[in-house]
Amino acid sequence: MGNWCGFKSLIKSDRAQGSVEYILLAGAIIVAAIIIIPFYREMARTVAKSAGESANLTANRTGAELSEEISRF
Repeated sequence: MGNWCGFKSLIKSDRAQGSVEYILLAGAIIVAAIIIIPFYREMARTVAKSAGESANLTANRTGAELSEEISRF
């Protein structure tokens, strides 16, 4: 029972209140990150796929244009 009284006094102190607020804030940030990261990952995959397709199209067009230019000579 002695430990319980120490815990009560710790909870009542201003220093402990500030610590609890920081712990809750850190927990909220962690939960938000866990929720946001999968959405961000999917967006990054979509952008990377789109960029890869654009690069392939550009490379194919450039190759076709170079082949046409070479065939003119």
